[in-house]
Amino acid sequence: MKKISLNQNWQFAKGTITMMELMMGDAGNIENIDLPHDAMIYQERTPATANAHQTGFYPGGEYTYKKKWEIPEAWRGCTVVLEFEGVADTCRIYMNGDLVTEHVNPYTGIFADVSGYLKYGQENELKVEVCSIEQSSRWYSGAGLYRPVYAWVGKTVHIPAQGVRVTTREADCKAAVVEVEVPICNRGMVSETVQVEITLTGPNGAEAAAEHFHALMGYTWNTGDVQPIQDFSDPSSQFVSSYVQDVSDLYASGWAYGSESQIMHVLKVEPIAANGADIPPNTVTVAFRLKSTDGTTCRGQKIRVKDEEYESTLILLMTWKGDRWIETQATIRTGNEQ
Repeated sequence: MKKISLNQNWQFAKGTITMMELMMGDAGNIENIDLPHDAMIYQERTPATANAHQTGFYPGGEYTYKKKWEIPEAWRGCTVVLEFEGVADTCRIYMNGDLVTEHVNPYTGIFADVSGYLKYGQENELKVEVCSIEQSSRWYSGAGLYRPVYAWVGKTVHIPAQGVRVTTREADCKAAVVEVEVPICNRGMVSETVQVEITLTGPNGAEAAAEHFHALMGYTWNTGDVQPIQDFSDPSSQFVSSYVQDVSDLYASGWAYGSESQIMHVLKVEPIAANGADIPPNTVTVAFRLKSTDGTTCRGQKIRVKDEEYESTLILLMTWKGDRWIETQATIRTGNEQ
């Protein structure tokens, strides 16, 4: 399922946001906020609270959160689940005026399926009514939507959000027995047969290996030493073959210095199915968004300095072979292309 942040552009009020206030434009009681949000910290402290010093003399209260949310027509027929990581203390969750669920534990998350409550291709209203009980904790607890809120969107047949459970039953220095549970949900009216594929891709992590490969690219360009990056890639990698040739050509009559590249974002870490051709088993796609400068290059008697920063996307296929990760394919896309 795809995870979408719903943490921006909420309305908040102590007490209730009445329809009349919204229609008449009386916004004195309404604040525009982003999540996470602590409703208690802005309360006026008083010694008359039931918990007194244990919660810093902050009183409880009732609060209302609302969010206007455009639901795409393309989501019709999909499964849409809202995740509330934490709401203090008790709450009722409404979608378009209909009660979806209630929750009474501020220390556990909430998953609410709103698929049957949505209006597609138009604006929807999500409302959360929160009641903070004064005698609920032995320390300052905060109140309201104090953790992020997300929407999980998937197909009719799907793996529930956070549904996968991995348990290590046995382990020693040589081997381990791992149990994986993968529930499958079908919200449709027709039975379907699906296949679940679980791949163990190695203990060290494709993402960490991809970061190392990215660092080797900079090392290779700035030193002319091509052996480490060749050792870290499959001989069939056309990307590395071309990269090594470019570096060898440069250092045949010149040198390079000061090329730098920084990983700004990890865009993707996702297993990819083997195709029996150029994608071997146990392969993971790793994509980085980079910010780079080319530095100084010298070819013959011509020196070129390029200090301008530019952005690009590095897409790597990392494959677990033998006892380690290696690069098998790679692509660099410049500019806004991702």
